[in-house]
Amino acid sequence: MPKGVKKISDARLFSKLLAYGKKYIFHYIIIFLVMVLAIGASLLTDYLIGDVIDRLNGETPVEMASFARIILIFLGIIIATSILEYFSAIMLQKIGQGVIYNVRGDVFNAIEHYSTSMLKETPAGKLATRVTTDVNTLSEMLVANLPAGVSLSILVE
Repeated sequence: MPKGVKKISDARLFSKLLAYGKKYIFHYIIIFLVMVLAIGASLLTDYLIGDVIDRLNGETPVEMASFARIILIFLGIIIATSILEYFSAIMLQKIGQGVIYNVRGDVFNAIEHYSTSMLKETPAGKLATRVTTDVNTLSEMLVANLPAGVSLSILVE
């Protein structure tokens, strides 16, 4: 770590990161609701598959019209779930790119205000690598890991 740069705790770092996400709170709420709908729809498809298995095992009467209706409902749910997941993926990418854009701007401004002596002491490659990897890690966390964790927590509960 370059001289003159203070190390901060993980909790403080996380609170700073949340400050970047506050601008997108409405988008996160919409994505959360879309995730709940998509998970509910996937559970409904499991119910439909169980119903078909029960009918084929002879536990309930078999009618071709009911099979056709179940198949159409099943396909409709799969199409709706695909659209919802696509919508949430696009929104997540938009949020992630917006947050990363703001983080990169702030990092650039912070580096710009470093003293000349500190910049001379720190190898340019070390500084560039640190900035690039940290920002890419944040981007991956916001776009991939955070939504996956939320989705899994909804499924578990």
